[in-house]
Amino acid sequence: MATRTITAERGPGAWVKIAFAMFAVGWGANQFSPMLIVYRHELRLGAGAVAGLFLVYALTLIPGLLIGGPASDRFGRRPVVLPFVALSRWWCRTCHTW
Repeated sequence: MATRTITAERGPGAWVKIAFAMFAVGWGANQFSPMLIVYRHELRLGAGAVAGLFLVYALTLIPGLLIGGPASDRFGRRPVVLPFVALSRWWCRTCHTW
């Protein structure tokens, strides 16, 4: 049985929107750990509090990576990535209102 590949006709810049969204989510996720120093000084947090914040960050990041990779292999990249791009955008807006 022969397989057939179907490609959608898209313009040369079709990837720009998703690339920007992925860049924004990646930047936001990785901005937290360098900001811990700022949080410690500005909020006068102790070393234990900063370590606790990093622990929460790591405990949520690692399962997301371990679950997201196999899920995208099974269901496809788009069905897994797009909801989390929207969720990330919503979460960032929610956090900025606190």
